[in-house]
Amino acid sequence: MSMRLDLCLCLLVTALSALPLCAGNARQARAIRLDEPVRVDGVLSENVWRNNPHIGDLVQVEPHPGELPSEPTKVWVAYDNDALYIAVRCQDSQPNKIIAREMVRDTFLMSDDSIEIILDTFHDNRNAYYFATNPVGVLVDGRISENRMMNREWDGIWMVRTSIDETGWSAEFEIPFKTLGFSIGNGSWGFNISRHLGRNREFSRWASPSLDVRFYNVARAGAIEGLSGLSQGVGLDIKPYAIGGFTRDIEAAKRVQGIRDAGADIFYRITPNLVSSTTFNTDFAETEADARQVNLTRFSLFFPEKRTFFLEDAGVFDFAGGLTAAGGRPPGGRGGGRRRNVDLMPFFSRRIGLARDEDGNQIEIP
Repeated sequence: MSMRLDLCLCLLVTALSALPLCAGNARQARAIRLDEPVRVDGVLSENVWRNNPHIGDLVQVEPHPGELPSEPTKVWVAYDNDALYIAVRCQDSQPNKIIAREMVRDTFLMSDDSIEIILDTFHDNRNAYYFATNPVGVLVDGRISENRMMNREWDGIWMVRTSIDETGWSAEFEIPFKTLGFSIGNGSWGFNISRHLGRNREFSRWASPSLDVRFYNVARAGAIEGLSGLSQGVGLDIKPYAIGGFTRDIEAAKRVQGIRDAGADIFYRITPNLVSSTTFNTDFAETEADARQVNLTRFSLFFPEKRTFFLEDAGVFDFAGGLTAAGGRPPGGRGGGRRRNVDLMPFFSRRIGLARDEDGNQIEIP
């Protein structure tokens, strides 16, 4: 009888742990509907930022949990029919000590002063878009799936501008709705924002400022309310490519036939939750080169997928994996590490189009 009771309790705990976690006291804010255009230049001079209250103070996560940050941060959220605008004012009493070294897109802002944002556009407490920048305006973005570390290979179309002055630095984000998937009838989005003060290694957060909650835990984010009248456009993206050239045999004194090739990737959002991805004569070399790695082991290196066609909703196929502790951030910080635990990966799209036969020749896709 006791064993049966223990088994039932174990199953109950397992079932409850699988449910989305949503804090009962999650913070909420109301987005401001714009009645005049915003010039995204990093200078918060528009009336919408000056005449409206910010969404509330951030709370320190590290190194003194629960206390007010050593430097105040103010955040405003506004929108019009076409885009979401987020303005952030980072006060700093020592602006000469602001750290901003990274300029590469999708870099890891480990030591820089930075701002991170997550948007749970379906408010499902599981998946979200991730955006980040530093005082020099670097672009960092990704997709979060199932409350796990984001996939930084996703690149959206958005803009951020920053400025540094004698009292701190500011950032203005413009995120077009066309680059996001969302349900038009849902006026509430999950939202959270975090600030890192580099010189003090200080993290502060708007919602769930707790050491036992990582920033990318979408289920513990707050919410922005009042979003209405949003336009997602026709939901059609076309990415064509063309390659041309020729070769000439100098010794034979004749020109070989030119090299010509073309193709396209077509993405059409049928519904907010369903995207059709079509490729014609795919160019599998259209992404940037992989980061150079030195392998001193007998195991093959792992290179992540970077091709746009395979990154659309890639989180659906990302299961049975985890994160290594190596290279990770502390629980109150950004969380996650640079390296994934790839001991078990049932599906890996990087092999598609790159497989080779026994003689080393590339196997063409039919």
